[in-house]
Amino acid sequence: MGHGFAVDLGVDGVGIVADACMVVVKFDSLTGLAVAKPGSKNWTVVRGRYINSTLMFAGRFYCAAYSGIMMLDTSGPDKPPRLLVAVKWSMSSISFRPMTDSLHLVDNGGDLLLVHRMLRPNMVPHDSYRYEVYKVDLSARVLIPVKSFNGRAVFMGMCRAISISAEAFPCVNRDTLYLGTDCDDKSRIDGCNFANGSNEPRHNDWWVRPSTLVDCLSCCIRGSGEQLA
Repeated sequence: MGHGFAVDLGVDGVGIVADACMVVVKFDSLTGLAVAKPGSKNWTVVRGRYINSTLMFAGRFYCAAYSGIMMLDTSGPDKPPRLLVAVKWSMSSISFRPMTDSLHLVDNGGDLLLVHRMLRPNMVPHDSYRYEVYKVDLSARVLIPVKSFNGRAVFMGMCRAISISAEAFPCVNRDTLYLGTDCDDKSRIDGCNFANGSNEPRHNDWWVRPSTLVDCLSCCIRGSGEQLA
């Protein structure tokens, strides 16, 4: 069923499915996706439970949701788009608490990764989190725990995560997760290194809300961001 949106909604995810000629948008106020073809007068809402992050990967639109990693299916010409389970959570793979945790998909140089951000229970300070990383095997439909980013670095905000080559940025450490300005842990640390388990000490005394990709990169690296120019 087509829908029109009468109010302004914040966008925290977007993608273009070229094969199906569709634009996909994740609004921060909706529990699903909005899909439309160029020239459409209305959006089609694809319902999904607790969609936490989205990512275009290998030509497909993926979501990290309450029950698992979902894939937007646009293969049926006479059927509306729908979400299919690509990888389902199990107690042996991941234990997700939607009130405190968050899930972040990232394209790590051609590998699909999932970062699981978890609030540490009964910890002081109260904004203390731990992070686990998984490689998403879409063929076997399983998550594989990993302890590195294959020598790359990942910059992660609450809405988007991006992987970069550490060799291109001399001030960026390999296998390190750098936190965006909208992550609570950013008030204490810049990030964490998965190779040796250490934390990146906080170097900047300021951050901007809401964060953008530029904010994330410029605030997380050591320096003022001039090295990005």
